[in-house]
Amino acid sequence: MRHKCLVIGVLVVLFALLGTLTLFSRKDSRPGQIPQHSLQDPLRTP
Repeated sequence: MRHKCLVIGVLVVLFALLGTLTLFSRKDSRPGQIPQHSLQDPLRTP
């Protein structure tokens, strides 16, 4: 059981790293494309 937990944890960490890398690459490649107000409060979006 511990081995499964370790594998799941490693997979989660890898996916988190991939997500952060993709977000950073998007921010670096296209600065200003993502509206900040929609990210801060998505309830205001029409």
